[in-house]
Amino acid sequence: MSLQTSYPDIFKHLFAFNLDEFLQGVFLYLDPVSLKNCQCVSKEWKSYIERRLWNSRVARKKLKTRLNLLWKNGSFIIEQFAESKGTVYCIACDDKSVYCGTVDGFTEVYDVISGNLKYELCCKADASVGAVQFDVGEYDIAALTESGNI
Repeated sequence: MSLQTSYPDIFKHLFAFNLDEFLQGVFLYLDPVSLKNCQCVSKEWKSYIERRLWNSRVARKKLKTRLNLLWKNGSFIIEQFAESKGTVYCIACDDKSVYCGTVDGFTEVYDVISGNLKYELCCKADASVGAVQFDVGEYDIAALTESGNI
């Protein structure tokens, strides 16, 4: 019997014997990409991962902790994306744009692919305008300045 034919049988036995804690621990050691790929192995794996990892409060907490550690300690490359015209106070992004609120009362919207400035929204209603904070919706950007301008 070759390893390739016995390997899937090992996991079938683990599922059959209901060794949830052991299996959960194995899946929790995987990186996010590998975990996502495991969902494509079979309907049984997909169902297990959804039920015992994504829908489990304890497992989600463990996954979140691991992702935070990867974020803090992982390898990364810092590249200049775009240069804001002002000092950036807050930042957000979605699939299409990067949004920067500046301390001088503007919200700048950059293209996520090219880094080019798409829009510059002036949030100044008077000379006392300070930093801009905002929230990005599907079709809207709501901006609020320190002086209370919306």
